[in-house]
Amino acid sequence: MADRFMFIPSVGFLIALAGIYILVKEKYAQQIKVLQISAIGFAIICITAGSVYSAIRCTAWKNNNTLFKNDVHHVPKSVKANLNAGIAYLDTLDAINTKHSLENANIICKKV
Repeated sequence: MADRFMFIPSVGFLIALAGIYILVKEKYAQQIKVLQISAIGFAIICITAGSVYSAIRCTAWKNNNTLFKNDVHHVPKSVKANLNAGIAYLDTLDAINTKHSLENANIICKKV
């Protein structure tokens, strides 16, 4: 659900990469062609990795229940993930997992 929050840090990361590229470009003008090819290769690798991760993550977005149940495995120490999973398990009438997720959320909340 919070994947959208990664767009803002990504912009800062891209600005930093562009700044580094400009500095390196000025310092190594002779080798600019190699740098351009390297930058394109790096971009292709990053885009491919991001696309694969996104495609894998899409399977968790079947509906809210699958998303929340999946999130508990990725961020087990998150109160919000455990609460949402508990509600998802409650919707499917899974009492054991509902109790487990809500107890985990309560334990994590008390630690904070």
